[in-house]
Amino acid sequence: MNTSMIPTFSTQSLLPSNLDQDGPQWQSVVAFTPSSDDIAYRAFLNYQNHGSADGHDFLDWIRAEAELIAEHKYESPTY
Repeated sequence: MNTSMIPTFSTQSLLPSNLDQDGPQWQSVVAFTPSSDDIAYRAFLNYQNHGSADGHDFLDWIRAEAELIAEHKYESPTY
């Protein structure tokens, strides 16, 4: 096998440019999960907002969860 044909990569070039010699500069991230009660209430409001039409319960739930997460993201202070 001819090893001169195998490409070599520098691990330094694979690292993000914002890393220094002391290690990564990570920001603290806290996961947010809305409670089932909060999601259920928002899903019910979504259900009412589209005329109380049946058959959209799953979409109402997913939409409600996404809305609550998005609201939390924009209401949380950034450090």
